[in-house]
Formats: sequence, structure tokens, C-alpha cells
Amino acid sequence: MHLPLVTLADGRKFSKQNYAPALDNNCAASNLNAALGYLNIHVPAEIVHSGVNEVLHWATEKWHAKHFC
Repeated sequence: MHLPLVTLADGRKFSKQNYAPALDNNCAASNLNAALGYLNIHVPAEIVHSGVNEVLHWATEKWHAKHFC
């Protein structure tokens, strides 16, 4: 299985080691929605504006390894 990796424009891994900006913990649900969108998992509008627990619950039910094969 191949899991997608977020990379910078020059191909380096998006990470603290490569000085990626920190995520804002005050926007955790928004961060999760952005990550899911990057993974091509489209979050419905009624979930997008929910809290972290709701987003995680929805994503856990929808996640499947076939998204990454």
C-alpha cells in the first residue's frame, strides 16, 4: 500500500525537519478537513462545520485503504 506524502514544491517532505509551519491547534477541525481533502476524501458540508470529534468519527467510518492503492 502506498500512503500519500505531502511534499514541498522542491519535492522535500513537508515536515518540521524541513521547516514546515506549525498547525494551529485552535483550528483542529479545519486542519483535519484540509488533510482529508488532500487525501481526496470529500467531507460533506454538514460535517465540515462540526467539531473535531464529529470530523474524526465521520472520517474513521469513511476511511478505507482503497483510497491509497
